[in-house]
Amino acid sequence: MKVVSLSSWPEPEVVLNDNGMMRACKVGDSLVGGRIVMIDYRLMPYPDDKNMFSQSRLVLRIGNDYWAVERGWELSQRYKLSGERVPPAIRQGQ
Repeated sequence: MKVVSLSSWPEPEVVLNDNGMMRACKVGDSLVGGRIVMIDYRLMPYPDDKNMFSQSRLVLRIGNDYWAVERGWELSQRYKLSGERVPPAIRQGQ
C-alpha cells in the first residue's frame, strides 16, 4: 500500500492506494499492526536524502515505538522515529 495523500481539511486524513483501490483512514484507525496517531505536517528532510524535503508524513504507533511513512512511499518503507524526527506532541506525551 502506498500513501498517496495526507490531507488536512476538514480533518487529517490518509489516503492509501492498495493495488488501484483507494482507502481513506483517519487518526485512531488500525494499520500495519499498529494505530495511526497523527499526520506530521512539519517540513523536514527525507531520512534517506537530507537535500530533499518532505512536507508531511503518516505517524504510526506499533507496540511502544513510533514509525513514519512519507507521502508517496509504500507502507513497507516506514522508518522508526527518533530524536528531532519525533513530533513535539509525541515527545511531550500529548
